[in-house]
Formats: sequence, structure tokens, C-alpha cells
Amino acid sequence: MFIPLMLLGIFPFLQLGVSYYASFGMLGAMILLWYQRRQLHGLLRHLLIARLAVFALMVIVTWGYPGSGADVLRAAREGVFYFLLTGCAGWRLQTQATRGVAQATRGVAQAATAAGLLCAGLLVLVLAQTLFLSRGIYFGIPKAWFSQNAATIAGELDLYYSDVRPNGPYGEPSYLGGVCLCVLFAFGPLLIRSRVVRGGAVLAMLAVILSRSFSGIVFCLLMMSASLWRLVQSLPTRLALGAAILSVCTIVATTDNTITARLDRLNAGEDRSSMARIVQPLVILPDILIRKPTGIPMSDFIALGYLPVVGVYAEELSHNALINLILNYGWVGLLAIGVWLGTLPDANSRLFACLLAMQNGALLTPDKFVLMALSLMIYNSCRAQAKLPIAAHAVPRHNAAGRAATRPRTARWQHPQDGSYRPIREVEPWP
Repeated sequence: MFIPLMLLGIFPFLQLGVSYYASFGMLGAMILLWYQRRQLHGLLRHLLIARLAVFALMVIVTWGYPGSGADVLRAAREGVFYFLLTGCAGWRLQTQATRGVAQATRGVAQAATAAGLLCAGLLVLVLAQTLFLSRGIYFGIPKAWFSQNAATIAGELDLYYSDVRPNGPYGEPSYLGGVCLCVLFAFGPLLIRSRVVRGGAVLAMLAVILSRSFSGIVFCLLMMSASLWRLVQSLPTRLALGAAILSVCTIVATTDNTITARLDRLNAGEDRSSMARIVQPLVILPDILIRKPTGIPMSDFIALGYLPVVGVYAEELSHNALINLILNYGWVGLLAIGVWLGTLPDANSRLFACLLAMQNGALLTPDKFVLMALSLMIYNSCRAQAKLPIAAHAVPRHNAAGRAATRPRTARWQHPQDGSYRPIREVEPWP
């Protein structure tokens, strides 16, 4: 019941609530921690000293900034979620830690089915929103129900004078892209083996494409390509996959679509969203690291107002959570990113972490912890299952009388029966 509850009862409503703490994101975080209560000791294992040092430095550098009273509490809250994010890299579904092969396989299958239903629901909602928005009608969750991203919900004037894009049950299309990115990453190791996973991936990509989220389309394609590249081993297959990816890129580059339209606007300097999310923050980062090596707290950074150097207001530069860590904490933010990526098990999970962090300006929050932790749990379980032989996983031994002995031969991949486990380390490629 845990996976269906999280994927179908929490994921679609992560941004809803009456306040920051009384929200579905916080509820999902509490359910997740309760589910993993027997493995919470895993939070105290990998790179513990470095993670605690980053947590302490985040609070200390913010405390030392003049007039940063409220930002200290924000830094402490972000430090807590940073500690949780960096400690959940080894989590798996509990069936793979305690209940043997059959239950483990069934748990992953249930997760894949629930994810497919989630993607189907998102696609249906996006299709309905596309139809209603073409008639100037908002079809979605009321603005008052959102505890975050409420400012990005289309108003009456936006419906008449702007090109409003469908966003599913979330506050913006890029968040929808982030949720679909989580699904594609989590089930990536089974993308070739499972028809249910392939179907869910197709539904997720369709939902993102119809939402016209530039970051969602690009990031999801990158994630799917990276997963497929890891799954194929032979050189001819990799060459064929590379040719297919190159062909898709060529078709996209030579036709009129959302990606080429955004690239043309970006090249002309007219795409304010991409400029403010990536280009302009990178321009001012060197100056901030030199003049303010401990960073500028968020409220003080936004209070800077208009920045003539890049020609935008400071608030518009806070939509990339990965860059926000450096803007707000300076060199400590760079250290935090390095430690965070060091706790993740392989290159694909590091790519996923960076892409998800760039979806919007919030990373060290309850909703992002839920997205990241549950994705890693499913991903680690799928990786373990992808390495299993398809034949029987436990072969009973027979005694002289021909009867099966009570101790089966345990496969080398199985976890200890006490439920303890460690993060999977990259020691061999996927099959």
C-alpha cells in the first residue's frame, strides 16, 4: 500500500496545503520517514562528518550576515532537509531488504503499475487542460489550495492575453516535468525489460510534450537517453542508439516545435525564463563568490532589486535551486553540492539530481525530499532487480532422503535478513 499511496495519493498534490508545514509535501515526508523507520540509521552512515559540517556551515554563514534574522531559520530548515537528502541515497523498498525475492519483485511491479496510473492521469489532465485553455477557461486546482507556486497560476487576464500552458495538478509546467523526470529516472533500469515501465515512460513523455515545458522535455529526453545508454552493452547497439538520438535531435532542430522556438528566443535574448534561470545567474556568480564568499541570504538577495549588470530583478534569478545554493551560501554552497553528489550511487543518479534541482528554485524542501527519496528508493530496487537472473533465485538443497532442506542457497545479491543495507555502489554496468 505504501507505493500506491505515495504515487497516487501524494505525488499529484505535493504543492497543495494551507501553509508550508501543513501541506501534502510535509505529510509525504512524514509518511516516508515512518516507512523507513527501521533504516533511519542509514542517515548516519555515508559521509556523515562532511554532511554535518555542511549543515553547521549553512547556519553559521547565514548567522554571520548582517540583519539575517529570519534567514537563519530558513538556513536551519534547509540544513535539515539537506541532511535527509544526502542520507537517503541507499534507501530501497522494504520488500527488497527484508522479504526475499518474490516479495521484492512484486513490490517493484506494484510501483511500476502505480507509476503508470500516475502518468496516465497526468496525461488525461493535461489533455483536458489543453482543450479548456484553448477556449480561455482555467481547468485545474484552485489557486487558493496551493501552499507554494500559487503566483504562477494563470489569472483571468492571463487566460485572455497570454499563451497559458497546461500544468496538470501543479503550479507550473516545469514542476509537471520534474515529476515525470522522477518516474523516468526511478524505473530507468527496467526500461527495456518491462512493458509496464515502457508504457509509463511513453505516457510521461507525452504529458511533458503536451505541457510544452522546455526544461521538462529536454531533461526527460536526457534522462531517458542516459538510462538507455546504460542498458545497452554491445557496440553495434550503442551505435544504433547513438544514431537514433542524433536523428531525433536533427528532426527537432530542423522543424518548428517548442524546443526550437525557445532556442530561437534564447539566441535573440528574448527568453527571460531561460536567461534568468541559467545564463544570467552564471554571469554574476563569480562576482558574488569574490565579494561575498559566504553568499547572500535569499531575502537580502531579493531585496537587491534591479541588477544593472544582468538587466533583471534579483528575484528573477532565484529560479534555479542548484545555483541558489551558491548564491545563498557562497563557497559553502559549492561544498554542499559536491558532498551531495558524492553520496549518490552512480552517474545516472547524479544527472537526475542536477536536473531535478534546476526545475525550479526550491530544492531543500519537503516536496523535493519526497520526490528525490522515493525516486532513489525505487531506482535502487530496480537496479537490484535488473541484475538478478531471470531463473529461480533460490535453489533448495536436498538431503540423502531426497527431501528439500530447510536452508535454501541464497543468491549473492540478496540483503541480510535483518533489513540493514548500504547504498549500491557502481561496481558493474547494468545487464
